[in-house]
Order: sequence, then C-alpha cells, then structure tokens
Amino acid sequence: MMDLANKKMVEGSAIVLHAPLIEKSKADIVKTGMELEVDYGLTVSCYQADAEGNAWSFCHSCRLRKQGFADAQLCDPTPYR
Repeated sequence: MMDLANKKMVEGSAIVLHAPLIEKSKADIVKTGMELEVDYGLTVSCYQADAEGNAWSFCHSCRLRKQGFADAQLCDPTPYR
C-alpha cells in the first residue's frame, strides 16, 4: 500500500521503511529508551487514558507496557487509575 499511495513510487523511486524496534521485545525497547534517557513519565501508552494522562491499566497497550517494564526489571512511572 505504501508503494501504491505515494508520489515517489509513482515517479519510479523506491521507498525504504525503517522499523528498528520491530524485532525487539518490549523489555528491550524499554531498556533502549532508558539508555537514551527517555523520560517515560511523560509518555502514556493507554488507549483510554483520562484527561490527566492516567492510564486505564486494562487495555492491551497498558498490559504490554506493564509487562515490558516488569521484564526489564524497571519501575513503570505511568500513573494508572
């Protein structure tokens, strides 16, 4: 679809999609973020976070995030409801 729906491909140029995290586990992604000094306290993964940024805790994204931090043996700073 990416090739069909963009100007570069229509003009004959190839598009390269880079997805450096695709093969990494959630724990590895969390660890990489920590190495890069990501402030995870400013991020929310929840599909249903409230207006204050508090995560619901039960959606698929919250469960994956919590498991990623647990597997990395790091504290998840996300405020969960």
